[in-house]
Amino acid sequence: MMPLNHMSDALKAIDEVSLGLASPDLTRRLAILRAQLSLVGWEIEGDGYLADKKNNRREEV
Repeated sequence: MMPLNHMSDALKAIDEVSLGLASPDLTRRLAILRAQLSLVGWEIEGDGYLADKKNNRREEV
């Protein structure tokens, strides 16, 4: 799994590349990729939806 500091670097690289794109379609696709990568990082940190679902299951048991 990708360490969070590398994920942050990847997000910064995506931001830098998106500034130079001339195609609106490629810009949109890159924005979607960035959003997905951000969500993965959020889940890895344990602050995301899946972490909440797991915590709720543990409390119910």
